[in-house]
Amino acid sequence: MKKRIKLNHSSLLSGKFVQVSLLVLLALLAFTSKSYCDMSSKQFQLSNLLKNSMLVAKGKIVQVTSGDNYYKMSFSVEDILLGTINSNNIEVVSRFKNGFRLEDEPYLEEGNEYILFLNNTKGWWTITNRIAGVLSVNAADDLKKVIQDYKLQENLFDKGNCRKLISLFDKVETEYIKNLLLLDIEENITAKEVGFIKKMFDKSDSKSKIFGIRNAGKLKIKEMHEPIKDALIAETNTENNFEYLFALENYADKNDAKIAAKYLNDKAQGIRSVAINVLRQIGTEEIIELLINNYKVEPNWSNRIVILDALKKFKNDDRVIKAVDDFLVWENNVVVKNYLLTIAKNE
Repeated sequence: MKKRIKLNHSSLLSGKFVQVSLLVLLALLAFTSKSYCDMSSKQFQLSNLLKNSMLVAKGKIVQVTSGDNYYKMSFSVEDILLGTINSNNIEVVSRFKNGFRLEDEPYLEEGNEYILFLNNTKGWWTITNRIAGVLSVNAADDLKKVIQDYKLQENLFDKGNCRKLISLFDKVETEYIKNLLLLDIEENITAKEVGFIKKMFDKSDSKSKIFGIRNAGKLKIKEMHEPIKDALIAETNTENNFEYLFALENYADKNDAKIAAKYLNDKAQGIRSVAINVLRQIGTEEIIELLINNYKVEPNWSNRIVILDALKKFKNDDRVIKAVDDFLVWENNVVVKNYLLTIAKNE
């Protein structure tokens, strides 16, 4: 076995510091990969909106007034879907800051009709979860179906009731309500619902297909592994490619290494990142040459860190020893170079 070269770099950061930096980078990468279902999507879940609202009503904004720190909307209620009120005319308030609008805060227009999820704090009506609590009146009929089922069974959105949510999903027709229900279904779905996952995967619209891809991978549904690989090879949509690769990352099958390697030089950094992570999760010797060659041409330093993290497992392999020594000669990013040094010093 090739011997390590002796290193004495004064710029070497402590191994602990580099390890912490790496963990942060990997956490950020994982968060980016799962952005479709990140924390922000929870505010749009119907379970969240219904459980945190005192009132759900359809109506019209009849007047708007504002000051430095508030935007007040007079809401004339035409139909109550959930809850009770003493008057059909209520004041709904959104925040201003020094007369300026805030991001994600709802500022509804006078004369327009809306469905609002509302809460009351200290006598002030506010919109639940900000913009997530504003729906088009076109969704009224389907939202009534959801609320009717919710009233009949308050545990509708609890774990173990995914089949009921899927049945409700099949009953509604409004695309937006379907998309909101999918957020709750995705949180509760198990491999028992493989038929629904396959049905979504086979649909032509992007949202349904992505749902099927993601959940097949998340649940590692064996019979969908090959169809996902075949679809990835034929796919031209970048967003779908990302989801297919992310599903393969969950399967972590060494037979997927060559397919993932085709995307290591993709123009999109996100595609390259998830392709690298597929190989990292596979973690067998098949990935060594692929990642060594990719490191040489990967322009993004955080991607190079993840490549090194995958190769570190093989730090005593002659190919990795030579590659690390070669990379140290030309690597100019201080964080990446210090991580290279920890591998070279066998830390």
